Amino acid sequence: MAKVLITGGYGLVGHRVCAELMSDSDVKHEVVVVDNYNDYGVIPENEMEYTYRARKAVIGHVKDYNVDICSHDFDAVLVKEKPDIVIHLASYPRQAVVNKNPQLASQVIIGGTINVIESCKRHNVKRIVLASSSMVYGEFDDGQKESAICKPQGTYAIAKLACEHLVKDSGLDYTIVRPSAIYGELDVKDRVISIFLIKAMCN
Repeated sequence: MAKVLITGGYGLVGHRVCAELMSDSDVKHEVVVVDNYNDYGVIPENEMEYTYRARKAVIGHVKDYNVDICSHDFDAVLVKEKPDIVIHLASYPRQAVVNKNPQLASQVIIGGTINVIESCKRHNVKRIVLASSSMVYGEFDDGQKESAICKPQGTYAIAKLACEHLVKDSGLDYTIVRPSAIYGELDVKDRVISIFLIKAMCN
């Protein structure tokens, strides 16, 4: 059994990862969520409140902390919980949101990742899993190889690639994933796939 701490655990990806880990009948994981319920200044309050409630219902009961990954409080969570693995998903979600406040977004994406890494090093976390993005490749076609040269465009993609280098340089055991075009149930409605579906339903 491993204790897994998930930053951004109530996000679109995070809540599904939590649910999968907690439902694994072969390996009994203990899951801890860190999330600060960020609406990024672009998601209506009533939509965000509903979305978080619904995602929590999917997960079920889990120990959670309303903590900003950039704060000293994050380190206190690791002191208390002593996780074996940290899955780092907390981030501004896409370039369009980053564009609203690139300074703050960069602080959260890069500064938050540094804070998570340093806490993991101090408290002997066995492995960190970083959610990067396919945007680190820049313009690309389907079937992109992981070994392709990265040519990020825009603050979001550049910050994500910087986080990859920070994790690689940390000395921690790590896994880095580069998701692409994420969508699914309980997504917010301003992501590209959601926009396509809403327009299709309205026509």
